[in-house]
Amino acid sequence: MAQDLPIIWHINFDPVADRGMDSLDGCWQIGPPQKPVFNAALTAPNALVTDTLQPYPVGGTSYAEFSVPVYSFGDGVEITFSQRINVDPGEAYGWVEYFDAAFTNDRVKTDPWQGWYTGYIDWTGDGLDTDSALVFTGTNNGWGGATLTWQCLAVLQGPQNRDDLPDSMRFRFAFQSRANTNGADGWMIDDLLVTNKGCSGSVAEFPHANLSVSPSPTTDRVVLELTNVPPGFVKLELFRADGALVVQETMRNLRHVMDLAALPDGIYLLRVTNASGALAERLVVQH
Repeated sequence: MAQDLPIIWHINFDPVADRGMDSLDGCWQIGPPQKPVFNAALTAPNALVTDTLQPYPVGGTSYAEFSVPVYSFGDGVEITFSQRINVDPGEAYGWVEYFDAAFTNDRVKTDPWQGWYTGYIDWTGDGLDTDSALVFTGTNNGWGGATLTWQCLAVLQGPQNRDDLPDSMRFRFAFQSRANTNGADGWMIDDLLVTNKGCSGSVAEFPHANLSVSPSPTTDRVVLELTNVPPGFVKLELFRADGALVVQETMRNLRHVMDLAALPDGIYLLRVTNASGALAERLVVQH
């Protein structure tokens, strides 16, 4: 399916939104917030709130899920949202999860360091980076926000193509409450923006650079050739389709041979990086 990129969806929880939420579970509601701290949406009238009228309830985890189409190998997806948080630390916290129908059957907590195992997820703005996930907790003074970017999605599995999965990238806001000693308001989201930036087989490309990989499919080795790349250190990384790093080498010349004879059959993402940027290409190993 040919698409002009980038594609941008505005999800502001109002009737004019480009896309809506797929499902709300637990205490999540959409409407005009009418609470002591959460007394107005950022873009009136509606916001996504852990209950629009009452303090957040105690117990369990609540989810607010949405999805966007991702059409091809290597697309880059970014979500940006405004948020207010009003909880006592240790009593409640929120996080973002992602799910890809062509990648995994499990939802994964967003983690800027461990997500995609090698830093594919960039993060700026609000949030606390913990050992297990990026979480939102405590109380901020007014509206803040965060941006999460999945830089290049190596998410083909078997013969399945993304064109068969019209809403192939899913996200959800999760909120877990253990207590609410002071009757806090919870978590509020507004002006959610989702962008499919495209990737065309590359990430943060070198200007005018080119990466050639042959043969593909390959049985035992591939030859990499870089052109129009500034001199300097070039890091080479090979990832499985599940995001695990399987090979890491240094390219000391612009022509480099990789031995792949020991790798199992499958689809891989090959990425080369230096101080100027990165390039990535799909690679198939087929013995």
